[in-house]
Amino acid sequence: SQEFAIFLGRLVGLAVRHHLHLALDLSLLVWRPLVKVPLSLKHLATVDSLAATQLEEVISKGRKLEEAVKAGEHLDPNFVPEEWVDLTFTSYLSDGSRLPLVSGGLDLAVNFGNWREYVALAEQARLQESAVVLRAFREGLASVLPIELFPLFTPSELEHMICGSREVDIDAIWRSAEYEGFEDSDELVQSFWAVLRELSSEEKTLFVRFVWARSRLPSLAKELP
Repeated sequence: SQEFAIFLGRLVGLAVRHHLHLALDLSLLVWRPLVKVPLSLKHLATVDSLAATQLEEVISKGRKLEEAVKAGEHLDPNFVPEEWVDLTFTSYLSDGSRLPLVSGGLDLAVNFGNWREYVALAEQARLQESAVVLRAFREGLASVLPIELFPLFTPSELEHMICGSREVDIDAIWRSAEYEGFEDSDELVQSFWAVLRELSSEEKTLFVRFVWARSRLPSLAKELP
């Protein structure tokens, strides 16, 4: 996988040099490290909302317990609230494997005294899960592009430079469209473009992917019942 990541990095670099855009659907967990911007729990939520939500719930409960102690309630550091009874110092990775966060983590329960350490380690484990592959991808990019300049860009700017705009320009498609058996002024054709313009950005992207190899799509309308 590292060799493939290096190859992909070189391919991306060559595409950028030749002003070509690649349709890479990569997350912020890729773009932010490339421009030397730190990651946080909210960025994990973009790729694994379940894991992020679980950690956020641990944080919420832990803070409530700390507030209770500040208010005068006594809690033993080994206290384990009901919500944490199944939690240990382990984290499930994206491939389904279970990673011990510390030595003996499988048998180390999360409690009032160590919940902050657990959250920090679990967050780090998930955010750094693909660090090896990302370094290989970066190595491939570095063989073609001056990646030391990447921090001059924001994550979104770098993504735009490599992938182009995520917005589908329906008017650009309309201007280059060709018809068989129809005219641009036909009511059916006008209705077709009107519907496309009303779609959300995500729906427009899905539409373009669906018809990518269908250059004669408008002519299919006459085949419909």
